[in-house]
Amino acid sequence: MLNQLVDNGHTHKEYMPKLTVLTNVYNEEYLLPFWLEYHKGMFDHGIVIDYRSTDSSMDIVRRICPTWEIRTTTNSHFDARNIDEEFMEIEQTVPGYKIVLNTTEFLVSAQDIRTLLPEASTHAYPLQCLTAISSRIGTYPADVQELFSQIERVEPKRRMTRTLHSHVHGNYPIGRHECTLPITGKLPVYVIWFGFHPWNEKLLQRKLQIKHNIPERDKRSGAGFHHFWGAEEQEKQRAIYARDSVPLNTIPTLELALKSICQQ
Repeated sequence: MLNQLVDNGHTHKEYMPKLTVLTNVYNEEYLLPFWLEYHKGMFDHGIVIDYRSTDSSMDIVRRICPTWEIRTTTNSHFDARNIDEEFMEIEQTVPGYKIVLNTTEFLVSAQDIRTLLPEASTHAYPLQCLTAISSRIGTYPADVQELFSQIERVEPKRRMTRTLHSHVHGNYPIGRHECTLPITGKLPVYVIWFGFHPWNEKLLQRKLQIKHNIPERDKRSGAGFHHFWGAEEQEKQRAIYARDSVPLNTIPTLELALKSICQQ
């Protein structure tokens, strides 16, 4: 059991685990400032794998999170299998808890996540992914609070889980959307996917550019098929996600977390 301290009637954990986030980046200068500003205080460390970005993405990382690591990928393309293997290789050097997130994925909790975690040994928690839905079109949020305040609903079923764990590595299947590690339990922590919000030209162009970095092997196997959707199909998919979405109050712990973020 963890040692605990009692201060004025409140119990505090003496042990606070280290949290590290890993991500890969290719020309993410639109969403990246939101993602970094939001996560920089949540994690003890971050590792950014640069897929040879040609925009200002790495300058943005250095400005917002100057202590985080930037590593140039050893991969030549967004090869689904090679991406996951590179993440697992790096994870083996990372102590404590770790999670791999895309720039479109934001970790959300009403509590400091560290207070929810037991001492790091071999724990794994699959986290539900929820798609952010807003009826607004063509808006450009100015900051993280505005980005989150515009979320009206979430789609809870189409996007599969991400894994927060303290194993040597995540033992990821292709895509990292399934937990193959022994599951410790469930946490009131979510991953919000900003794949269709904010729905503006910059986000759409971000989605359309990825197909140019997908290798032939993935094209033949169908891996990352969604990266080949054109603008018209993206609109259709957004409508489908919106159709299947639910009000925020159907997930009370999520609603509480979002209110906390918007009030910061």
